[in-house]
Amino acid sequence: MEYTDQQRAAFKDAYTKRFRKERAMLVLLFAVMVPFALTDDDRTVFGLSETVLGPIAIAAMVGGVIFSFRNWRCPACNKGLGRAFNPKRCRWCGIELRGSREARARTRVR
Repeated sequence: MEYTDQQRAAFKDAYTKRFRKERAMLVLLFAVMVPFALTDDDRTVFGLSETVLGPIAIAAMVGGVIFSFRNWRCPACNKGLGRAFNPKRCRWCGIELRGSREARARTRVR
C-alpha cells in the first residue's frame, strides 16, 4: 500500500511515542529489579521481605511483557516489531519508522 507524506509523518510520530513508552517501561522495570540485587543478609528491601516483594516483582515483569506485546507494534500495519530495539523499518510492511539523523537535526533547528 502506498502512503501519503502526511501518513508517513504520522506513522513516524506514532512510532516515536511508542519507542518512548517502551524505553520508560524498561527503566521502570529496571528500577523494580535493582532492589533485589541490593538485598542484605536478612533478605529485606526497604523493610519488606522477599515474600512481599517477590510477587510484586513478578507482577511487574508480567505487566511489562504484556505492555511490550501491545505497545511494540508497527503503527502502519499493527504487526509486532520483534526484538529489535529501534528498527528503522517495519519488517512486515517496510514502512520507515524513524527518519534519518539529518532530517531530525533539520527539524530541531527550526
